[in-house]
Amino acid sequence: MQSKLSDADRELAEDLDVTVHTVIASFPASQNKLAELRSATETDQVLSAVRLCIRDGIPTDTTWLQPEVKQILKSTAEIYDINGLLFLNNKLIVAQSLRKSILDIAHEGHLGVEKTKQLARSSVYWPGMGDDIERVINKCSVCQSFQRKQQHLPSSTRSCMAKARC
Repeated sequence: MQSKLSDADRELAEDLDVTVHTVIASFPASQNKLAELRSATETDQVLSAVRLCIRDGIPTDTTWLQPEVKQILKSTAEIYDINGLLFLNNKLIVAQSLRKSILDIAHEGHLGVEKTKQLARSSVYWPGMGDDIERVINKCSVCQSFQRKQQHLPSSTRSCMAKARC
């Protein structure tokens, strides 16, 4: 029986290695950026608390946990730590210190609120990310200028453009 368990453990370890490699290899970031993300994750108070809870289990008394930690831990079954990075459903959980730079990258194309949210949500996560994206876009003069121009178009033109029939 012992050798079968050992074989099963070995097989599980190999499967985990493949999964780790696949997630890291498919994540859209350079090795330098991954190292920066790893370092920020290690020093982030919220993500450090999440990592402890993932490793040691969620304490029965959670009153001492920060609200953001509790928010992230709502999905405990889908959170995993891979090489010092936390993922939720294959989306990197971003440390507070790097969120502005991630927002800036997602907002580069001035795509508007919904498309920027869609872009960001495809690979990253943090509690309140949607609200943060809305704040950035609502403060952006380029986006606001574009939005005002769209509002001045006749509704039939906007409708036609939305349907891509023009």
